[in-house]
Amino acid sequence: MFVLNIQAQNVTKIEGIVIVDKNDTLSFGPGAILEFAPSAWLDVHGTLIINGTESNPVKLISKNPNLPGVGITIRGANYNSSITIKHATFDNLSQSLRFSPLWYRNQIDLDGLKFINGSYSDPQLYIGMPLTDLRDQQQISFSITNTDFIRNKSGMIVEGFGSSSIDYSFDKLYFADNTLAGESKEIGVLHIVFDRFVSNQDDLVTPLLGSMAFERNFSGSKEVGISVYGSSSQKVQLNQVVFHGNQSVISDRNNDFRLPLVELTQVDSDFLAFGREGAIRKAYSSNGKLAFATSGNIDVVGLLDSDNVPIAFDVKRLEDSLIVTFSPELSPSTIEFNTGNALNTSAPYFVEIAEDKPTESAGPGDADAPVFEEEESRLKLIVPIPVFKGKNEVVRSLKTWEVGLNFGGNIMGGNQFGGGGIRHAYISEISWMPNFVKDIPVVNGFPLPSTMEYSYGLFAQYNINTRFSAKFAGFAGSVSLHNPFAPAYSGPGRTNFSYDSDFNEFRPFNASTSALNVLTRFQMLEAEAIWHLRRYEINPGKKYKLIPSGGFNMGFMHFNPYRVAGTDYVRGEDESGFSFRRNARRQANLYNLRDVGTEGQHFLMDHDPYGRFAMTFGASASATLLFKRFTIKGEARLIFTSTDYLDDMGTGQWAGGDINRVVQNHQLGSEVDDRLVRRLVGFDPNVAPGARRSFNGLTDWFYQFHIGVSYQL
Repeated sequence: MFVLNIQAQNVTKIEGIVIVDKNDTLSFGPGAILEFAPSAWLDVHGTLIINGTESNPVKLISKNPNLPGVGITIRGANYNSSITIKHATFDNLSQSLRFSPLWYRNQIDLDGLKFINGSYSDPQLYIGMPLTDLRDQQQISFSITNTDFIRNKSGMIVEGFGSSSIDYSFDKLYFADNTLAGESKEIGVLHIVFDRFVSNQDDLVTPLLGSMAFERNFSGSKEVGISVYGSSSQKVQLNQVVFHGNQSVISDRNNDFRLPLVELTQVDSDFLAFGREGAIRKAYSSNGKLAFATSGNIDVVGLLDSDNVPIAFDVKRLEDSLIVTFSPELSPSTIEFNTGNALNTSAPYFVEIAEDKPTESAGPGDADAPVFEEEESRLKLIVPIPVFKGKNEVVRSLKTWEVGLNFGGNIMGGNQFGGGGIRHAYISEISWMPNFVKDIPVVNGFPLPSTMEYSYGLFAQYNINTRFSAKFAGFAGSVSLHNPFAPAYSGPGRTNFSYDSDFNEFRPFNASTSALNVLTRFQMLEAEAIWHLRRYEINPGKKYKLIPSGGFNMGFMHFNPYRVAGTDYVRGEDESGFSFRRNARRQANLYNLRDVGTEGQHFLMDHDPYGRFAMTFGASASATLLFKRFTIKGEARLIFTSTDYLDDMGTGQWAGGDINRVVQNHQLGSEVDDRLVRRLVGFDPNVAPGARRSFNGLTDWFYQFHIGVSYQL
């Protein structure tokens, strides 16, 4: 047995055919370099161990770039050996890594590999049909992870797929800027050939693969990715595929009924979440200019002409776009990026743009060098607004709609918080509240809203990107104060202090506000800007995601305030409080207070009647449980209005003293029940004429609480 261990910075020259015998082991450490002479290859019948590191990979290169070497070939059946290649770069080799047909090793571990600049049409990674004997229960474990195929004229071919004798595990495979010969999608940059020797349908297995990403891989003008070959009864399940555009990069049973099926768990276009530093979404070219729609930390590092001679250039970043300018007399052929990607200007993904009319002084580095402004605006795929995002996170454009409905409740604030003319009762003032709660300091001085009314509505939400959405909503509902017939009622509030004719301080209506109840019905339209505190998309491999958000809204409302007065409904002996309020509300007499002519019309001198419309402004906090096709939402909202008369009570005076004057002043007519007048207009004869009834002078606001569902279009 012969073991050769080659360490860092040693250059191993491979000339002709170098054979590693069946009982031998060849090992390379971090930083080692294998230099292949033209047509030379390493013929491995034994064990091969290449252990580079991410920061110091092993490099396999050609001595003559114009006459590349072949690479590594694994051949022969060896039941006691394995192949391990980690963090290695195969650069400009014709057949970088080849597992010849009828090979066998019990363990194959490929991780952190890069196959780049392959200039031949032979596969960069070829896995031929292995030799196994199921009678001996021979099993091959074959793992490929974190591997890139960039700028090659070929890709990867796998044979014997789906066989019970070999367990393939693929994950985090990245294919970019590879160009295949021909004009067909039948063979992609990853071509999977299923095992055709499975005669019993019960022996068919469905392999499960991990995630893969494809960027700008073409066969002629056709974009390619995964292709499969085998029986129509066979299939493979793929956890995630990432690619740009609307056209699928998969050739399977959906294209030809005779082929196997590729089942996709998730389709995505977020290359950053896949683990790439950045991505190039679109490319434009014009005379003396290039433009790229990008995401992530990506930059242009070089321009080369057709002879690989560098071209001087200037690059400017415009949000998520790169604008490159150079001398119009030069014609770049290749654009190099810091991510290792390189684009060819003759490739089909470049879009030609009509020439601008450059100024005389325009040139590389000139601050006044013209750029095609129309295309710059087209490339602004992200809305230029502040967003919450993580470090180095790129906000991805979504441009999706969802529609849904909300249902919940509204709570009107009293004059402690909400601008209402009459305050809510404090915890310590509520009769049904347990004494131990009333005795808690601070808590007992907190106001408890007296009522809650229903609210419901429809909305449409436009998700501009992963961090920002715009929502358009319509609501209908009610708010009320101290209304004993509300769906939820905690008790009456407390009237503010006023003065009698002797200037003694007291609370009108024996401090209770039931006689001053108000029920305001409204319809509201609004637009809301929503910032998401987490990315508004499901993470790869997950079925749902919880997303907190905050927003600001603006709109307008139409409202009418009413007072419940004159009901004769009596609560039954065994009737619940909820049933009593529902039935009493149905039989109650509702009086439109604007029509009666109360606050803002007669109490306030020289004031016009208040209007039916008001502006609304607000803030919201919400949580969204995001699924693939629908969402469940919960939200709490604070809505400010531009009116002080949502509760029909602004800054004015109490009615007191002369009941006849009150009747005349409120357009009630002469033959009106005295009790009804007192309840309807808030008359208390003990109040001194002209005593103020509200002191804070704030406009009204209320609170909304909703739960909703939506469907993503």
